[in-house]
Amino acid sequence: MAAGLAVALSMQDARGAPVSLEAYAGRVVVLDVWAPWCAPCRASFPFLNDLNARYASQGLAVIGLTLEEAAHIQVPYVQPVSKAEVVRDVAFVLVSPFALTGSALTSISNLRGNSDGHRRWVNAVGIASGLTTIMVGARLATSDMSSDITPIGGALAAIGTTSVALSVRGIHRHRDIVEAQREASRRAIAQATVAPIVTTGSHPSAGVGVSLKF
Repeated sequence: MAAGLAVALSMQDARGAPVSLEAYAGRVVVLDVWAPWCAPCRASFPFLNDLNARYASQGLAVIGLTLEEAAHIQVPYVQPVSKAEVVRDVAFVLVSPFALTGSALTSISNLRGNSDGHRRWVNAVGIASGLTTIMVGARLATSDMSSDITPIGGALAAIGTTSVALSVRGIHRHRDIVEAQREASRRAIAQATVAPIVTTGSHPSAGVGVSLKF
């Protein structure tokens, strides 16, 4: 916009810093007015982000303006984050180290010392930590933070999937072993114990006692 045509519009960005359209005098400004409840508006964010990144060096500025979010101008153009999303992301950051460590350790255990699944707590930890690692990986893989984060998210999801798969395999193996032991016990051959029986007195007698154990 030409310097003399700059609109005297001054608001705050998402961080609370003052922003004025006068600062964009001499640049081409795309001012997009949107609302959080508008699905098509939110769907257009990736396109507008790409547009801003591609032509910013040539004088283009893309600004998203919403009056339903404390009249903030979003600079750069970003999708608003709800409180629920913030809480979820903070929780992921806090639990992800423990989930990743649990997934790795239980996977190693299920491949070696717990291959028959007899340590039930290892299987339970492996499933819980694996599912959490999968969710953290999926969040990173689908985030808009950076394209470099996507492979990391995929790797975490793979580690979590491996942990869950090995733990489930251990549970099935342990169940099969226990069932086989029960079946063998039911089919056990009868054991016979033979012992002599001798009585004394006026009518002495002798015999053999036989006991069967099933």
